[in-house]
Amino acid sequence: MLTLEEAKEWLRIDYDIDDNIITSLIEASKAEISISTGITPDYIENTEDEHFKNLYLMTQRIIVADLYNERSTEDKALTSFLIQLEAMYKLGA
Repeated sequence: MLTLEEAKEWLRIDYDIDDNIITSLIEASKAEISISTGITPDYIENTEDEHFKNLYLMTQRIIVADLYNERSTEDKALTSFLIQLEAMYKLGA
């Protein structure tokens, strides 16, 4: 799971003024992944598959960055990660 510190490092932010916004975006990323793939934060916390956890973390980073930077909603990298996460979840990874 993405922490505030990790998100700020990913976004290259070294100030605290946007901490509440970034924290909200982290929560939004969890919801987006859950809605898009069916994968819940609880599932990620309980899985022992490190590859799966890393893929989830990268997906969170992309969502947070996209939302923070107000990028286009058409993001091929994000779509790719969501598809991979969903496939792994359905296969019981």
